[in-house]
Amino acid sequence: MMDDEHVPEPIGPFADPMLHVDAVPQRALLRMLASSHRRGLIEPKLVASLASEYSGETARRIDQLASLMSQGVPVVEALGRTPSVLDPSTMMALHLAEKDGRVSEMYQTLLHSRPGLSQELGLSHESPENELIRSTVGIIFAFLILTFLTIFVMPTFSKMFEEFGLELPAFTLLLFVTAPYVPMMFLTFLVLVFVYCIFNFNAVLWTLLSRFRPLAWRQRLVPQRIKLLSLLAIAARSSESIDTGIAILADLHPNARIRVQLQKVMSRIRDGQNAFPALAAERLLAKKESAALTLTRSISARVWLLQWFAARRWERSQVWAPLFARTLSAISTLFLGLIVAWTAVGVMAALTSLIAGLT
Repeated sequence: MMDDEHVPEPIGPFADPMLHVDAVPQRALLRMLASSHRRGLIEPKLVASLASEYSGETARRIDQLASLMSQGVPVVEALGRTPSVLDPSTMMALHLAEKDGRVSEMYQTLLHSRPGLSQELGLSHESPENELIRSTVGIIFAFLILTFLTIFVMPTFSKMFEEFGLELPAFTLLLFVTAPYVPMMFLTFLVLVFVYCIFNFNAVLWTLLSRFRPLAWRQRLVPQRIKLLSLLAIAARSSESIDTGIAILADLHPNARIRVQLQKVMSRIRDGQNAFPALAAERLLAKKESAALTLTRSISARVWLLQWFAARRWERSQVWAPLFARTLSAISTLFLGLIVAWTAVGVMAALTSLIAGLT
């Protein structure tokens, strides 16, 4: 068991890299709210002025928040009633902090950044989805050129050789034999990309949308199951029991499946089971994680462990998706490069043979 005196240094005094807010509009809003809260002010006019700095949906959401605050709605409640003004996990963190009277500290947690944190956690700013998208676009263009050659150019060569009574080179004939399979190979490639996009839908969608949302380009898409551990760390830090925090998450979590699992966890807790084994029983914690947290009596150590588990899960999640994306990209590019080279040699062989036959 760990005592408070022997707790490892946490990731940061307030920092939790899984909950850190990077999107510019959200960060600006939180910084303004943190400053107002620190001074004991509730200033809807300041929030309304922030809305004027943006346009479109972002401005409309912040303006809606200012309107609710001007009606006397508490800040955290107003944030919860304004759709998409903050990330759902950020909202849940604020709800947990409000329950414990630590909203000011939570603002600092969400805004805190430490130089080199992303390098320590092995977080790369280069998304594997970006690499996959670039390769996919290039390969699609190459396949279109290859299809054009096999449908329009090669038949023209065939007719010219027939008119002049010449025989096509063996290499070019082999190209004619394999030409019908080009569309099939193209379709196979698209299916592979489609399967990858299905299993990584949120990451791919975020990558595409962020190209048209420059103010949100830095935000990382952390899976909800990883963020849940960081939220549990906030609940574990609370002056009340962690059961209260789990109950709040069971009511507010945006992911329906996780919300149902948390509700089952609450049922187990009401039946007398400890919170951490209950979370493990619903597969929200690993058994080893649950055992370590159960044996640890220090609140500070539990918080550190939950943050550490979240960071390690994030590191593991950053291995397989990039590996698959880069492997698929490399294999597809190499395969298509060989086909394009083969086509070029076939066309050149036909031209050379035709010129030699005419001379």
